[in-house]
Amino acid sequence: MKYSNEIVIDVSVDEIIAIFEQPENLKHWQPDIKSFTHVKGEIGQPGAVTRLRVDMVLREIEMIETIISRNVPDAIVLKYESDGVMNQVTNRFEVLAPNKTRWVMENHFTFSGFMKFAAGPLKPIFRKKTHDTMQQLKKFAENR
Repeated sequence: MKYSNEIVIDVSVDEIIAIFEQPENLKHWQPDIKSFTHVKGEIGQPGAVTRLRVDMVLREIEMIETIISRNVPDAIVLKYESDGVMNQVTNRFEVLAPNKTRWVMENHFTFSGFMKFAAGPLKPIFRKKTHDTMQQLKKFAENR
């Protein structure tokens, strides 16, 4: 399953990337993340691995985040893995004006096991969650 979302944020590209990359900001724009534990690699750099505990609708799940590549502002590519789900996310940040940035998030999910069957009906939920997360970052960044 592939999809992309985009949003325009009234903040400079440098500022939005700094907000995006700082773990202490997660609570402000991804409140479902309950913990963020560095596992290995240099924080913020390709190869870094982090364990996330995420509060989902019916239960808490563990995800492993791996930074695949970081070429800011062009792209930050992250991979998220949990039981039956792998999502590679490409985040692109484009300068529209000195204090205006377009953020495009491309998601590419692959599923295994039971999740292969559940994925179809869940697609609108995944898209909405992505949209909501992007809106939360926009609100946090613009109202700091």
